[in-house]
Amino acid sequence: MTNEEKLYDRYEKLIYKQAWKWAQKTGREFKDLLSVCNEAFMECTCKFQPERAKFSTLLVRSCSNRIIDYLRKFDMPTEEEQKEESILTASNCTSRSIKLIELKDELSAEGRELVEVVLESTAEIFESVSLQGASRQAIRRVVKNMMWEKGWTDYKISLAFSEVEQTLSKVYN
Repeated sequence: MTNEEKLYDRYEKLIYKQAWKWAQKTGREFKDLLSVCNEAFMECTCKFQPERAKFSTLLVRSCSNRIIDYLRKFDMPTEEEQKEESILTASNCTSRSIKLIELKDELSAEGRELVEVVLESTAEIFESVSLQGASRQAIRRVVKNMMWEKGWTDYKISLAFSEVEQTLSKVYN
């Protein structure tokens, strides 16, 4: 039996424990994560320096880091999925734009101006958001920056957002 085999036997339970913990946490296949942990083990055998840390510490950190990297790669959408999502987002935006136009009359002057900025700048907003990731917070941040450029204060922006959200919630809920 080689030294690596002896070392693996000694830390096998720890490797399994790390893979199992991440499988439970993420819902990914245990066998896939075990494979990632085994790769981390092999890497640790090469770069272990006893004066810096215990082998088990290095192994746990390496397993976690490798699994996180694996999950990031695994969760990245393909180009095709990104295009489909853009199309769905754009069509969803169009239907919501129609609703916003209908609801504009119920809003205050600030609420109407906010809606008009969003409707006039839809392409610019989606271009900016696609660089940041299409989240509600990203859209809000882009619109907020646009309103700052118009000289609005944080308070005025917050009130207008709240008013528009309340009005929309009446329709969508």
